[in-house]
Amino acid sequence: MQILLVYFFVLLFLAGIVILVYGALRDMLSPQVFFMALGLKVVSGVLLGFLYSHYYSGGDTFAYFDEAVGLASLDSSAFWSEITASTLVSEPVRAIWFMRLVAVFIYVTGADYWLTTVVFSVVSFLGTVYVVRAFSLWDRTFKWPAVLAFMFVPSVVFWSSGLLKESLGGAALCSIVGFYAVFRSSRQLGVGDVFFMVLSILYLGIFKYYIAAMLVPAVVFLFLIQFSKSWLPYWSEWQRASLIVGMLAFPVYVALTWLSPNFQMSRLIAVIQFNHELILSQSTTSTLEVLTVTGTFLDWGINGIYYMFSGLFRPFLFESWAFPVWLSAIENTLLLLITFFALSRKGVLKKLFKIECIIAIVYVASCAALLSYSVPNLGTIARYKVYYFPVLILLLASVTVGSFRLGSQK
Repeated sequence: MQILLVYFFVLLFLAGIVILVYGALRDMLSPQVFFMALGLKVVSGVLLGFLYSHYYSGGDTFAYFDEAVGLASLDSSAFWSEITASTLVSEPVRAIWFMRLVAVFIYVTGADYWLTTVVFSVVSFLGTVYVVRAFSLWDRTFKWPAVLAFMFVPSVVFWSSGLLKESLGGAALCSIVGFYAVFRSSRQLGVGDVFFMVLSILYLGIFKYYIAAMLVPAVVFLFLIQFSKSWLPYWSEWQRASLIVGMLAFPVYVALTWLSPNFQMSRLIAVIQFNHELILSQSTTSTLEVLTVTGTFLDWGINGIYYMFSGLFRPFLFESWAFPVWLSAIENTLLLLITFFALSRKGVLKKLFKIECIIAIVYVASCAALLSYSVPNLGTIARYKVYYFPVLILLLASVTVGSFRLGSQK
């Protein structure tokens, strides 16, 4: 009886939030699009639970929940003592803090696994609503590309749902990217915009610091580019960009080393290489081995392109027919065809030669290359695509819908 009451009140609370959000957006998104996207998120979160329980025999999502339940069952004093206890560098810090976050939710609500996964899925969905609204305000031609990129790409919807760090991580990505889009729309940024943007940066900084290390400097750079138009009105955009890159280089390095000692130059390559070899030793299939082509330094460039391409478009259809790899392969094949189609259109390359487009491309390429090398397992990479696939789809869709004014004056 108690769990039924928990379901009733939590779902009632969620329904109230969803209705309020839809009421504010009903002139922008049709009920069919809004509620279909919401339904896909919730169903994906539940299916993810079934996938892990019946196909992977557990996995991260149930480990987080089981450990969180153990914490939530403690008495009040012991619970808050455990939640706020410091961690050791040698411990899996991010997993511990995420488990504690889940434990706080369970402690407050008494939710079971399936209700928790619905809540996380709805939070992720609200992030997509925010970024779609932001791009629609910026330019109406961005509406449907944003809807497609953030709400309906199957792998992005699936892996950013349920009880995984990627659910809230996907929402954080949407909040940060949406914050910039609201700024570019010339609409006044509200307290809520700033609050969720800061909260999102904190989340990525704690749980996905390597994503924060690529995303946040890129967005800061774009903000400074826009402000520099009034500071240096007689400079070309590329002159201002060069100046900003020079100004940001040292502060960004200091900030990254403060965020994690792994970003120190003496440790960065060693950490990436350690992760690469560890994943290879633990994986038996669908791995990305280093290529040896020339036996010279040129192999660095070859492998950079290889890992970037693999992080974007692999696995291919012919690589594996195992479930659920072939589902990802179908999506990758379609994406590859769409990419060729978009790049073949007249004038597309000229459209992409704009500061904001180039930064988006650099971000996507960096994520694809670094993540696929650091975690050279195609199954794991499918999860991490949550952080860069939407940006790529948005860019590809935007350059094919006519009006495209990225890089225009604010």
